Amino acid sequence: MLDASGDVVNTFDAGISIFHIEHNHWHQADVAKFELHAGALSGPVVAENTKVTFCLIDFDSDPAFVSGRSERAYFDCNGVFQGISVGWRDEYHHSTPLQDMNITGIAKGVYYLTHLANPARNWLASNYDNNDSWVTLEITRKGANPEVTVLSRAPCPVTDTHSPDYQIICGNTSNK
Repeated sequence: MLDASGDVVNTFDAGISIFHIEHNHWHQADVAKFELHAGALSGPVVAENTKVTFCLIDFDSDPAFVSGRSERAYFDCNGVFQGISVGWRDEYHHSTPLQDMNITGIAKGVYYLTHLANPARNWLASNYDNNDSWVTLEITRKGANPEVTVLSRAPCPVTDTHSPDYQIICGNTSNK
């Protein structure tokens, strides 16, 4: 943990890191868990994947929300420390390797895709209650190719659309 000055004030084990030779930096395991449930939020799991990061950094933020800090604390994949500060986001393009879930052979129908960030609680957070979300999907097929339509989304915990928290929590478009 770093204090406001960037000095180390506490250390703790934070899960498994794997050095990736091709990228020349460390990857973090168990960053997020994704499950595809058939028919209902509590339905059987028909596909799943656990996200691996390429690094954890403060990629972008809303300046109105960054708590007393306007500069990034974590900005280097090869730095001594990695993390995501309050009010900041990490970003991965949807085509980044290891960010997918295989749905080959999944029958057409309605499914719930769930997302749980930090499932093993490897990283400290002031609140773990806001780490999950879901979308309802309909999967159809045109020939062998699946087509996915989003039907609904988990309710946003922030109801004031003018709050700086709303765009960060509910309107995040960082997974492009």
